[in-house]
Amino acid sequence: MKELLRILLSGLLLAGAALSCQREETGGEPRGGAMRGIIFTSGTEFSVLSKVNLGSGLKPCWQDSDSLAVFDGSGRNLFIVSDNFGSSATFGGNVAEGATQFDAIYPYVAARSASAGVIAAELPSVQTVAPSDSVCPAALLCAARTDASARHFSFRNAFSLIKVDIGLAGVTSVVLKGKNGEKLAGPGTIDVAGDCAFIPGTSAATEVTLLPSGTSFTKGKSYYIAVAPVEFTGGFEVIMQRTDGADAVKASDKPLVVRRNDGVNLADVATTTTWSRIIMTKAQLFDWVAGYAAWSEYDIVKLGADIDMEGEAWPPHAQKGVFDGQGYKLYNFRPMPANANTGLFSDVTGTVKNLIIGSSDGSRWDGVSVVSHSHNLTSWCNVGAVAGRIFAGGSVENIINFAAVEVAADDAGKTRAGGIVGFAAGEGAAIRNCKNYGTVSNLAPTAVGGNGPLGGIIAAAEAACTIDSCANYGTITNNNARVNWVGGIMGVTNGRAAVDQTEDIDYIVAISNCLNEGDINVSAGGDLSVGGITGYLTGADISGCTNTGTITSTASVELKAGGIAGKFYKSNPCTLTDCINRGTIKFNQGGSAAGYIGGIRGAAPLRVHGLGERRLRR
Repeated sequence: MKELLRILLSGLLLAGAALSCQREETGGEPRGGAMRGIIFTSGTEFSVLSKVNLGSGLKPCWQDSDSLAVFDGSGRNLFIVSDNFGSSATFGGNVAEGATQFDAIYPYVAARSASAGVIAAELPSVQTVAPSDSVCPAALLCAARTDASARHFSFRNAFSLIKVDIGLAGVTSVVLKGKNGEKLAGPGTIDVAGDCAFIPGTSAATEVTLLPSGTSFTKGKSYYIAVAPVEFTGGFEVIMQRTDGADAVKASDKPLVVRRNDGVNLADVATTTTWSRIIMTKAQLFDWVAGYAAWSEYDIVKLGADIDMEGEAWPPHAQKGVFDGQGYKLYNFRPMPANANTGLFSDVTGTVKNLIIGSSDGSRWDGVSVVSHSHNLTSWCNVGAVAGRIFAGGSVENIINFAAVEVAADDAGKTRAGGIVGFAAGEGAAIRNCKNYGTVSNLAPTAVGGNGPLGGIIAAAEAACTIDSCANYGTITNNNARVNWVGGIMGVTNGRAAVDQTEDIDYIVAISNCLNEGDINVSAGGDLSVGGITGYLTGADISGCTNTGTITSTASVELKAGGIAGKFYKSNPCTLTDCINRGTIKFNQGGSAAGYIGGIRGAAPLRVHGLGERRLRR
């Protein structure tokens, strides 16, 4: 284990700059009989004082406010510091006249009774830490035995320590428990004549809670939970909570022995901390996004109710962890306009799943939810109901979208627009089991704008990704003269940006088991390729897909249109396998513009990879 927490005490461990202990206001127990005053000195468990290995510069020392319980064979006696030398101290108090053997325990408040060298004591199951401390003083049980001639206590620790690092602000509690219900704190005994380990009793607690004396723990600081020496036979878990309602679990499934006067650093034996939070209201959702910088790729947020966004401008951010809608609805939703990627999220590198967007009843558009985008940048922007972009390792699963997705009429730049996601930019991204009912439109004037693709599920991909078991039911409309590629599922598999354009390459995009029932209406375009599944293919494998939507073009430009695919690129391999088109293609262009129309594929290069080996269904 890294940073082994061996505790070398001179009477008392300090796990911080100083321990803030309260002097007991009560004396020893009322008792009869003659008493005499006596002074005890304290020493260390070891002959040489050593630095306490709980962090840089920590040393054992006593505080002036410390007190001991000293048992003299007939009762408990309060002893308080008379001289304090830091690493050692003297304590004064009264014991029974004639007593010759003494058992002591720190702190005084933990002591209950003693008999035949066994002290009944309480290791607190709720441990509170002051801002200047790292451990609860009342949990640092130490015990010792001496006689009237020596009058020197060499204290030994009765506990073990679990180290917890607080990586985020606002943590309000830490709870430790074993997975097999091991007893950790509460009433128990210490055998002073034996190994001095704290042994929990039958009524001891199976979890220990660490609390700050203020509102929250200090970010970046390490804290320690004192527990009985124990074997976690099935592993353990630590649960942390924050002021924003999030909680985290750090766990281990492996057996672990924590010995007396020893400790464990959770960073060495447990899983990565994963924060999770359940969001019930719009206010909580906006509070979460405001503090999102504190979240990591391991974190989870879940919806616990349908949320009415009331049309309030939503600020998209990059989603790193898991956002799980749990089947709930997010409606009256409008992301704020910006010269950036937009949607519920700007980018996805984690997972977004199990969510209904833009419907209050789960069956129709709410009439308010619109994801609209406008910019005049020379660089690309991307827009989708879930996200503008999805990157390597990102996934979007089980989403139903009713919100309209549009490139606004005042857009003057290059924008990719998809019903679910705008653009797949990283290898390994995946969109699965998603449905789009919202309209997807480029409404920009025909004289401006970029050659941005449109897709019912995703506009474009330039890296190896998967689109599986998705369906588009929304109408797709293009009015922009510079848009080149339109597809019912994907506008373009633009593999040329990710591969070397040689013929010996793998497929970079796999589209499988997808359905398009949405109509595609095109009144303008550039080098226009339109398909019921994809508009333009470079390095793609399409299998098991069906189109029933109608493609209608009135654009006065050359048109490549197919029930499945509009056009194949001449170099990169493309295959269509077991695809069905039941839709109609209407070609009504003016002037001398040519048209390449096919029930499955509109146009292809002279040599098309795979088509001579695959069976195409019409």
